[in-house]
Amino acid sequence: MNLLEYSVAWVEDQPNQARGHEEILRGKLARQGLNLRVQWITNNSELKYFLEQLNEESALDLILVDWKLGQMVPDGSGASVAKSIRNQNSFSNIIFYSSAPPHDLRNEIAKQLIDGVWCVNRDFFIQEAWHTISANLRRLDLNSMRGLFVAAVAEFDQKMKAAIMKVYGLLEEDKKTQPATSYITRKLEFAQKNMTDIQKIDANSNLGGILEKAGTFELFALLRELNAQAGLIDSPHREVTKILGKFEEEVIIPRNDLAHAKTSFASGKATLVRGGRSYDGPRFSELRANLLQHHENLEILSEKYAAEIAAKIKTQKSQSISQS
Repeated sequence: MNLLEYSVAWVEDQPNQARGHEEILRGKLARQGLNLRVQWITNNSELKYFLEQLNEESALDLILVDWKLGQMVPDGSGASVAKSIRNQNSFSNIIFYSSAPPHDLRNEIAKQLIDGVWCVNRDFFIQEAWHTISANLRRLDLNSMRGLFVAAVAEFDQKMKAAIMKVYGLLEEDKKTQPATSYITRKLEFAQKNMTDIQKIDANSNLGGILEKAGTFELFALLRELNAQAGLIDSPHREVTKILGKFEEEVIIPRNDLAHAKTSFASGKATLVRGGRSYDGPRFSELRANLLQHHENLEILSEKYAAEIAAKIKTQKSQSISQS
Protein backbone atom coordinates (compact mmCIF):
# COMPACT_ATOMS: atom_id res chain seq x y z
CA MET A 1 0.00 0.00 0.00
CA ASN A 2 1.42 3.35 -1.00
CA LEU A 3 1.38 6.35 1.26
CA LEU A 4 -2.22 7.54 1.83
CA GLU A 5 -3.28 5.73 -1.33
CA TYR A 6 -5.26 2.61 -2.12
CA SER A 7 -4.21 1.37 -5.55
CA VAL A 8 -6.62 -0.65 -7.71
CA ALA A 9 -6.25 -2.19 -11.17
CA TRP A 10 -9.73 -2.56 -12.70
CA VAL A 11 -10.14 -4.95 -15.67
CA GLU A 12 -13.48 -4.09 -17.31
CA ASP A 13 -14.41 -3.80 -21.00
CA GLN A 14 -17.33 -1.47 -20.19
CA PRO A 15 -15.91 0.88 -17.53
CA ASN A 16 -18.89 3.25 -17.61
CA GLN A 17 -20.97 0.50 -16.01
CA ALA A 18 -18.57 0.44 -13.05
CA ARG A 19 -18.11 4.19 -12.52
CA GLY A 20 -20.83 4.30 -9.88
CA HIS A 21 -19.07 1.57 -7.90
CA GLU A 22 -15.80 3.45 -8.25
CA GLU A 23 -17.22 6.66 -6.74
CA ILE A 24 -18.84 4.85 -3.81
CA LEU A 25 -15.61 3.00 -3.15
CA ARG A 26 -13.68 6.28 -3.36
CA GLY A 27 -15.95 7.81 -0.72
CA LYS A 28 -15.62 4.85 1.65
CA LEU A 29 -11.83 4.88 1.35
CA ALA A 30 -11.73 8.65 1.85
CA ARG A 31 -13.40 8.13 5.22
CA GLN A 32 -10.46 5.85 6.05
CA GLY A 33 -8.06 8.63 5.08
CA LEU A 34 -7.04 7.02 1.78
CA ASN A 35 -7.10 8.23 -1.81
CA LEU A 36 -8.37 5.74 -4.36
CA ARG A 37 -6.15 5.43 -7.45
CA VAL A 38 -7.64 3.35 -10.25
CA GLN A 39 -5.78 1.99 -13.26
CA TRP A 40 -8.44 1.08 -15.79
CA ILE A 41 -7.68 -1.80 -18.20
CA THR A 42 -10.40 -1.66 -20.84
CA ASN A 43 -9.03 -3.25 -24.04
CA ASN A 44 -6.69 -5.96 -25.26
CA SER A 45 -3.62 -3.75 -25.71
CA GLU A 46 -3.97 -2.26 -22.21
CA LEU A 47 -4.43 -5.75 -20.77
CA LYS A 48 -1.33 -7.03 -22.55
CA TYR A 49 0.76 -4.13 -21.25
CA PHE A 50 -0.66 -4.52 -17.74
CA LEU A 51 0.24 -8.22 -17.60
CA GLU A 52 3.73 -7.54 -18.96
CA GLN A 53 4.38 -5.00 -16.20
CA LEU A 54 2.81 -7.03 -13.40
CA ASN A 55 5.09 -8.77 -10.91
CA GLU A 56 5.34 -9.45 -7.19
CA GLU A 57 6.76 -5.96 -6.64
CA SER A 58 3.73 -4.24 -8.22
CA ALA A 59 2.29 -1.62 -5.86
CA LEU A 60 -1.33 -2.77 -6.13
CA ASP A 61 -3.64 -3.29 -3.20
CA LEU A 62 -6.47 -4.86 -5.20
CA ILE A 63 -7.26 -6.14 -8.71
CA LEU A 64 -10.89 -6.16 -9.89
CA VAL A 65 -11.80 -8.39 -12.83
CA ASP A 66 -15.15 -8.60 -14.62
CA TRP A 67 -16.29 -12.09 -15.73
CA LYS A 68 -17.45 -11.11 -19.21
CA LEU A 69 -14.66 -9.23 -21.00
CA GLY A 70 -15.91 -9.52 -24.55
CA GLN A 71 -13.16 -9.06 -27.13
CA MET A 72 -10.47 -8.20 -24.58
CA VAL A 73 -9.43 -11.87 -24.44
CA PRO A 74 -9.91 -14.77 -26.90
CA ASP A 75 -12.34 -16.69 -24.67
CA GLY A 76 -14.06 -13.53 -23.34
CA SER A 77 -13.66 -14.78 -19.77
CA GLY A 78 -12.22 -12.83 -16.85
CA ALA A 79 -11.35 -16.16 -15.22
CA SER A 80 -8.50 -16.69 -17.68
CA VAL A 81 -7.32 -13.13 -16.95
CA ALA A 82 -7.31 -13.87 -13.22
CA LYS A 83 -5.16 -16.93 -13.94
CA SER A 84 -2.75 -14.83 -16.00
CA ILE A 85 -2.49 -12.36 -13.12
CA ARG A 86 -1.56 -15.14 -10.72
CA ASN A 87 0.92 -16.56 -13.24
CA GLN A 88 2.71 -13.21 -13.19
CA ASN A 89 3.48 -13.76 -9.48
CA SER A 90 1.13 -11.04 -8.31
CA PHE A 91 -0.03 -11.64 -4.75
CA SER A 92 -2.51 -8.78 -4.73
CA ASN A 93 -6.07 -9.57 -3.73
CA ILE A 94 -8.29 -10.31 -6.74
CA ILE A 95 -12.05 -9.77 -6.81
CA PHE A 96 -13.86 -11.55 -9.65
CA TYR A 97 -17.32 -10.08 -10.20
CA SER A 98 -20.40 -10.48 -12.37
CA SER A 99 -24.18 -10.40 -12.27
CA ALA A 100 -24.01 -14.21 -12.13
CA PRO A 101 -24.31 -15.95 -8.73
CA PRO A 102 -21.03 -16.24 -6.81
CA HIS A 103 -21.35 -20.03 -7.04
CA ASP A 104 -21.03 -19.85 -10.83
CA LEU A 105 -18.04 -17.54 -10.53
CA ARG A 106 -16.30 -19.89 -8.10
CA ASN A 107 -16.81 -22.76 -10.55
CA GLU A 108 -15.10 -20.71 -13.27
CA ILE A 109 -12.21 -19.90 -10.95
CA ALA A 110 -11.94 -23.56 -9.88
CA LYS A 111 -11.61 -24.63 -13.53
CA GLN A 112 -8.59 -22.35 -13.83
CA LEU A 113 -7.02 -23.87 -10.68
CA ILE A 114 -6.24 -20.52 -9.04
CA ASP A 115 -6.36 -19.54 -5.38
CA GLY A 116 -6.97 -16.29 -3.55
CA VAL A 117 -9.77 -14.96 -5.74
CA TRP A 118 -12.89 -13.48 -4.18
CA CYS A 119 -16.14 -13.91 -6.10
CA VAL A 120 -18.69 -11.09 -5.85
CA ASN A 121 -22.13 -10.49 -7.32
CA ARG A 122 -22.32 -7.18 -9.19
CA ASP A 123 -25.66 -6.32 -7.53
CA PHE A 124 -23.97 -6.39 -4.11
CA PHE A 125 -20.57 -5.26 -5.31
CA ILE A 126 -19.75 -2.58 -2.73
CA GLN A 127 -21.03 -4.50 0.30
CA GLU A 128 -19.13 -7.67 -0.60
CA ALA A 129 -15.99 -6.06 -2.01
CA TRP A 130 -15.69 -3.87 1.07
CA HIS A 131 -15.29 -6.95 3.29
CA THR A 132 -12.15 -7.86 1.36
CA ILE A 133 -10.83 -4.29 1.34
CA SER A 134 -11.43 -3.69 5.05
CA ALA A 135 -9.72 -6.99 5.90
CA ASN A 136 -6.75 -5.83 3.83
CA LEU A 137 -6.66 -2.55 5.77
CA ARG A 138 -6.78 -4.38 9.09
CA ARG A 139 -3.73 -6.42 8.11
CA LEU A 140 -1.65 -3.25 8.23
CA ASP A 141 0.10 -3.93 11.54
CA LEU A 142 0.97 -1.21 14.00
CA ASN A 143 4.59 -1.02 12.91
CA SER A 144 3.50 -0.55 9.28
CA MET A 145 1.25 2.30 10.34
CA ARG A 146 4.04 3.77 12.44
CA GLY A 147 6.27 3.84 9.36
CA LEU A 148 3.51 5.23 7.14
CA PHE A 149 2.84 8.13 9.46
CA VAL A 150 6.49 9.01 9.98
CA ALA A 151 7.08 8.82 6.20
CA ALA A 152 4.09 11.11 5.57
CA VAL A 153 5.46 13.73 7.92
CA ALA A 154 8.87 13.55 6.24
CA GLU A 155 7.08 14.39 2.98
CA PHE A 156 5.34 17.29 4.72
CA ASP A 157 8.78 18.68 5.64
CA GLN A 158 9.56 19.01 1.95
CA LYS A 159 6.20 20.62 1.18
CA MET A 160 6.58 23.18 3.98
CA LYS A 161 10.13 23.97 2.91
CA ALA A 162 8.95 24.47 -0.69
CA ALA A 163 6.17 26.83 0.45
CA ILE A 164 8.57 28.83 2.63
CA MET A 165 11.11 29.12 -0.17
CA LYS A 166 8.42 30.28 -2.59
CA VAL A 167 7.49 33.12 -0.23
CA TYR A 168 11.17 33.87 0.40
CA GLY A 169 11.97 34.00 -3.30
CA LEU A 170 9.34 36.68 -3.85
CA LEU A 171 10.40 38.96 -0.99
CA GLU A 172 12.50 42.06 -1.53
CA GLU A 173 16.20 41.67 -0.75
CA ASP A 174 16.12 43.77 2.41
CA LYS A 175 13.24 41.66 3.72
CA LYS A 176 14.87 38.30 3.11
CA THR A 177 16.80 38.25 6.36
CA GLN A 178 13.64 38.23 8.49
CA PRO A 179 12.69 34.53 7.98
CA ALA A 180 16.28 33.46 8.65
CA THR A 181 16.40 35.63 11.76
CA SER A 182 13.15 34.10 13.03
CA TYR A 183 14.49 30.63 12.33
CA ILE A 184 17.72 31.36 14.20
CA THR A 185 15.87 32.80 17.19
CA ARG A 186 13.54 29.81 17.40
CA LYS A 187 16.44 27.41 17.01
CA LEU A 188 18.18 29.05 19.95
CA GLU A 189 15.06 28.79 22.10
CA PHE A 190 14.63 25.06 21.46
CA ALA A 191 18.24 23.98 21.22
CA GLN A 192 20.36 25.88 23.73
CA LYS A 193 22.88 23.05 23.82
CA ASN A 194 23.65 23.72 20.15
CA MET A 195 23.92 27.49 20.62
CA THR A 196 27.49 27.75 19.42
CA ASP A 197 26.75 26.05 16.10
CA ILE A 198 23.54 27.98 15.52
CA GLN A 199 25.16 31.35 16.12
CA LYS A 200 27.50 30.61 13.23
CA ILE A 201 24.58 30.67 10.80
CA ASP A 202 24.64 33.78 8.66
CA ALA A 203 21.15 35.32 8.35
CA ASN A 204 22.25 36.94 5.09
CA SER A 205 22.97 33.59 3.45
CA ASN A 206 20.39 31.81 1.30
CA LEU A 207 17.50 30.51 3.38
CA GLY A 208 17.42 27.22 1.47
CA GLY A 209 20.80 26.23 2.84
CA ILE A 210 19.83 27.29 6.36
CA LEU A 211 16.70 25.14 6.23
CA GLU A 212 18.57 22.01 5.15
CA LYS A 213 18.78 20.85 8.75
CA ALA A 214 15.46 22.30 9.90
CA GLY A 215 13.11 19.97 11.72
CA THR A 216 9.38 19.61 11.17
CA PHE A 217 8.40 21.95 14.00
CA GLU A 218 10.87 24.61 12.88
CA LEU A 219 9.52 24.53 9.32
CA PHE A 220 5.94 24.62 10.59
CA ALA A 221 6.65 27.49 12.99
CA LEU A 222 8.35 29.57 10.28
CA LEU A 223 5.62 28.93 7.73
CA ARG A 224 2.96 29.80 10.31
CA GLU A 225 4.80 33.01 11.16
CA LEU A 226 5.03 34.11 7.51
CA ASN A 227 1.38 33.25 6.99
CA ALA A 228 0.34 35.21 10.10
CA GLN A 229 2.51 38.15 9.13
CA ALA A 230 0.57 38.49 5.88
CA GLY A 231 -2.78 38.55 7.70
CA LEU A 232 -6.07 37.38 6.23
CA ILE A 233 -5.97 37.29 2.42
CA ASP A 234 -9.50 36.09 1.62
CA SER A 235 -12.23 33.92 3.09
CA PRO A 236 -10.80 30.54 1.97
CA HIS A 237 -7.43 31.60 3.42
CA ARG A 238 -9.09 31.75 6.83
CA GLU A 239 -9.78 27.99 6.65
CA VAL A 240 -6.25 27.30 5.36
CA THR A 241 -4.85 29.20 8.35
CA LYS A 242 -7.12 27.34 10.74
CA ILE A 243 -5.97 23.95 9.45
CA LEU A 244 -2.32 25.04 9.54
CA GLY A 245 -2.84 25.99 13.19
CA LYS A 246 -3.75 22.36 13.98
CA PHE A 247 -0.60 20.96 12.37
CA GLU A 248 1.33 20.54 15.62
CA GLU A 249 -1.52 18.76 17.39
CA GLU A 250 -2.62 16.56 14.49
CA VAL A 251 0.70 15.82 12.80
CA ILE A 252 3.80 16.58 14.88
CA ILE A 253 2.65 15.15 18.22
CA PRO A 254 1.35 11.87 16.70
CA ARG A 255 4.55 11.60 14.60
CA ASN A 256 6.69 11.95 17.71
CA ASP A 257 4.50 9.52 19.61
CA LEU A 258 4.62 6.89 16.87
CA ALA A 259 8.39 7.21 16.53
CA HIS A 260 8.86 6.38 20.22
CA ALA A 261 5.66 4.63 21.37
CA LYS A 262 5.73 1.19 22.93
CA THR A 263 3.30 -1.57 22.05
CA SER A 264 0.75 -2.45 24.73
CA PHE A 265 -1.63 -5.42 24.73
CA ALA A 266 -5.09 -5.32 26.28
CA SER A 267 -7.74 -7.99 25.69
CA GLY A 268 -5.53 -9.45 22.99
CA LYS A 269 -5.46 -6.18 21.05
CA ALA A 270 -2.19 -4.42 20.21
CA THR A 271 -2.08 -0.67 20.81
CA LEU A 272 0.74 1.85 20.61
CA VAL A 273 0.93 4.02 23.75
CA ARG A 274 2.94 7.13 24.63
CA GLY A 275 2.34 10.08 26.93
CA GLY A 276 -1.16 8.92 27.83
CA ARG A 277 -2.14 8.81 24.15
CA SER A 278 -2.98 5.52 22.45
CA TYR A 279 -3.09 4.51 18.80
CA ASP A 280 -5.08 1.61 17.41
CA GLY A 281 -6.98 0.76 14.19
CA PRO A 282 -9.78 3.36 14.52
CA ARG A 283 -7.28 6.01 15.63
CA PHE A 284 -5.14 5.30 12.56
CA SER A 285 -8.15 5.87 10.32
CA GLU A 286 -8.52 9.27 11.97
CA LEU A 287 -4.81 10.00 11.58
CA ARG A 288 -4.86 9.10 7.89
CA ALA A 289 -7.78 11.47 7.38
CA ASN A 290 -5.83 14.21 9.17
CA LEU A 291 -2.75 13.57 7.04
CA LEU A 292 -4.83 13.80 3.89
CA GLN A 293 -6.31 17.12 5.00
CA HIS A 294 -2.92 18.61 5.88
CA HIS A 295 -1.40 17.30 2.64
CA GLU A 296 -4.06 19.16 0.64
CA ASN A 297 -3.81 22.25 2.86
CA LEU A 298 -0.05 22.57 2.38
CA GLU A 299 -0.52 22.21 -1.38
CA ILE A 300 -3.05 25.07 -1.36
CA LEU A 301 -0.83 27.23 0.84
CA SER A 302 2.15 26.74 -1.48
CA GLU A 303 0.41 26.87 -4.85
CA LYS A 304 -2.26 29.50 -4.19
CA TYR A 305 -1.18 31.71 -1.32
CA ALA A 306 2.64 31.85 -1.22
CA ALA A 307 2.79 34.64 -3.80
CA GLU A 308 0.03 36.57 -2.05
CA ILE A 309 1.73 36.17 1.33
CA ALA A 310 4.91 37.66 -0.12
CA ALA A 311 2.94 40.51 -1.72
CA LYS A 312 1.20 41.33 1.57
CA ILE A 313 4.50 41.37 3.44
CA LYS A 314 5.94 43.73 0.82
CA THR A 315 2.90 46.04 1.10
CA GLN A 316 3.17 46.16 4.89
CA LYS A 317 6.83 47.12 4.62
CA SER A 318 6.09 49.87 2.07
CA GLN A 319 3.37 51.30 4.31
CA SER A 320 5.72 51.21 7.28
CA ILE A 321 8.38 53.16 5.34
CA SER A 322 5.86 55.76 4.13
CA GLN A 323 4.59 56.34 7.65
CA SER A 324 8.04 56.76 9.15
